[in-house]
Amino acid sequence: MNELDKIVGIATLVLSIASRFIGFPDQIRKIKKTKNVESISLPFFGIAFVACVFWVVHGILIRDWVTIIGQGIGAFFCGVIVLLISKYRKQSNDDDKL
Repeated sequence: MNELDKIVGIATLVLSIASRFIGFPDQIRKIKKTKNVESISLPFFGIAFVACVFWVVHGILIRDWVTIIGQGIGAFFCGVIVLLISKYRKQSNDDDKL
């Protein structure tokens, strides 16, 4: 691996982690605060979760820690968002039946 590969890999990891520690937690906070998930796309976050999991598996297979860490964090936060969407949509549907 040459120096450019290392620089690009590290920059990718730093930006990936930053986006995941800023964007996803903010979305989670808003969901927990409002308990409103009507405008959030379950298919998008579901697909993003599965994609991140596959990237983690790929990273494990090629022994690439940059991929494993960056995508592992993404998989965690996407998984949390999918669970919150499922939880609050179910509660909303149950409330509508009353």
